Amino acid sequence: MAQCGPVEVATDYIKDDVKELQHEAENQMMKNFSMFEALKFRNQYNPDGDRESRFVKVHVGNNQCIHVKITGGRSDSLLYRKAFLLKCQPGHTPDDDIKPF
Repeated sequence: MAQCGPVEVATDYIKDDVKELQHEAENQMMKNFSMFEALKFRNQYNPDGDRESRFVKVHVGNNQCIHVKITGGRSDSLLYRKAFLLKCQPGHTPDDDIKPF
């Protein structure tokens, strides 16, 4: 089973990756968001210790958040891989914990 790292504040790289996925998330959820800002994230690692995916809390306006699961994307080492949206989970607040889904 994959392990998750700690919850961390979203870096500029993660914010950029998530912003690029806004349109795809809106299509998946059949909603338009007035804002789409990554707040926090946690990485999920495979058994070899490599990052497999990332769960990100995204503020979408009106004190509402969604959680998105992405793969790929930038890292703090500036290694670039295109980010892909895997899933969206609605119904969260800024204070909700980020749990794997």
